[in-house]
Amino acid sequence: MRNKKEIIVNRPSIKYSLISHNGVNRIGVHFEFSTILNNKMKNVAGAKWSRSLKCWHIADTGENRKKCNLENKIAVSKKIAINAGLPLIQTKYKIT
Repeated sequence: MRNKKEIIVNRPSIKYSLISHNGVNRIGVHFEFSTILNNKMKNVAGAKWSRSLKCWHIADTGENRKKCNLENKIAVSKKIAINAGLPLIQTKYKIT
């Protein structure tokens, strides 16, 4: 019997966070530069690139929160996060 070759695929790490952009709650989509992922994000309805936050962002809806595993989390502004000493890309804000 022949040995099967393992194929190792490096998948880019994608992180999601709740953000406030221009006074509107949005979901931030964070990943290292990837032409493939950038092209995919361009096809996501309502997705926008933020030069100031250096991330893509999508509408903060219940459906999007579920897809991004962000249910039961709250948005925290960049200013509040900095003042509280929190990392800017935070995905574990829980409602208490």
